[in-house]
Amino acid sequence: KFTSLFDFASRIDQGSIGRRGLESLVTSGAFDSLMPGAETVGQWRANLFAGIDLALSVSQKAWNDRERGQSALFGDDSGASAIDQELPDARPWTHTEISAQEKAAIGFYLSIHPLDNHTEILAGLRIKNIADHDELKPGDMVTMAGIVSAFQVRQSKKGNRFCMFRLEDQSTGVKCLAWSEAYGKFSQILKNDELLIVDGRVESAEGQDITIILQDARSLIESRSRNARSVNIGLPANRVDEEYLHSLLSLLNAESGKCEVYLDVKVDDLNVRLRSEPVRIQGSSRLEAELRSRGCEVTWTL
Repeated sequence: KFTSLFDFASRIDQGSIGRRGLESLVTSGAFDSLMPGAETVGQWRANLFAGIDLALSVSQKAWNDRERGQSALFGDDSGASAIDQELPDARPWTHTEISAQEKAAIGFYLSIHPLDNHTEILAGLRIKNIADHDELKPGDMVTMAGIVSAFQVRQSKKGNRFCMFRLEDQSTGVKCLAWSEAYGKFSQILKNDELLIVDGRVESAEGQDITIILQDARSLIESRSRNARSVNIGLPANRVDEEYLHSLLSLLNAESGKCEVYLDVKVDDLNVRLRSEPVRIQGSSRLEAELRSRGCEVTWTL
């Protein structure tokens, strides 16, 4: 039984695994069974990944020592000290990074799916899992959400560019096709690893899996703010004055829409929520970024 990354690297035959192999083992979670109880997966895999160079160095030294006939039993410290090495302390990987690394290593998402962080949005928008769309027939209109994979751009006989891709969620995947007009309209977000909500028409030939002919596509991440019924904007405690409020009002008025606006203000020891009756906005990730840059806390409600 291996006890650590360094124990593994020092005991395997020289040349049987290299950097790429160790990277794939780490990113696919092969060393997770050795993870300390208090560690998170993101921290553990990041530390392991950062320690690969040191592990390869340990492996080389252990192999050289065995070639020379040295042994830790006779005073050489290559064995015990090698496996007692400490891993570097790296920045923890986010869930998105864990997912991307797993997909790159083994071709699918193993422990965390990118949609796992967006279940609340999908529930609020009443979007079902792809596998839950029962008995679809050609001509049916559907709305589905997932992550784009196997994206390809092709050219028709008339020279028009169109694209094909697979939309995948936690349940299964479906083939999607965007003809030239739809591809031209949504090309900025039609790409691998993009989280999308798509509307389309079901098309299938006899004996073949269904294909969704894309008619509309939008960013899933953008959908929370885009479809929000209201937004709570928490104002910074020490920066609110007449000039600040005037600037904030100008920003909100420039994004007119149907989303109600509530302002959370701290007045002495009281937390006050103000409803801005005349101001209604169209939410967006750009607007959220602008508000956060001004020190605001932003919470969208679907």
